[in-house]
Amino acid sequence: MADVERDRKEAARDAWNAAVKRRLQAALDHKGLSHRALAKKLGVSGGAVSLRLTSGALNEWWMLYRIAEELGISADAILGFKPVPFDEDAPGQRARERAERRLERAEQMIRTARKDLDERILKRCRGLRVFVRVMEVGGGW
Repeated sequence: MADVERDRKEAARDAWNAAVKRRLQAALDHKGLSHRALAKKLGVSGGAVSLRLTSGALNEWWMLYRIAEELGISADAILGFKPVPFDEDAPGQRARERAERRLERAEQMIRTARKDLDERILKRCRGLRVFVRVMEVGGGW
């Protein structure tokens, strides 16, 4: 019986931490900050922030308060007692924008590579044409 109760509490804690993690990541995306940038602003190690943001476990009240203050939202919003004050689709929108920028960079790289390849092919073709003309005129076949 005690095992069932313990498992139920662990499941509830894991669900709580996952929800906190989602709200923290949404707030970071909304602000346009990375874990490393937030750590720098807070003056703590990247690992300290990353641990809390990836696990969603904010056991220290002072860290929760500092993170909330830096992200411009209340600790109540992070913990789920109040609604998050920005659009919930912001993380999805930012992810789409990042993907579009990456796609544009990839397409630019492809265009550049094609241009370079075309130039190399033309150079070789010009050289081959000159070689063929010399051989035809000189009778070196």
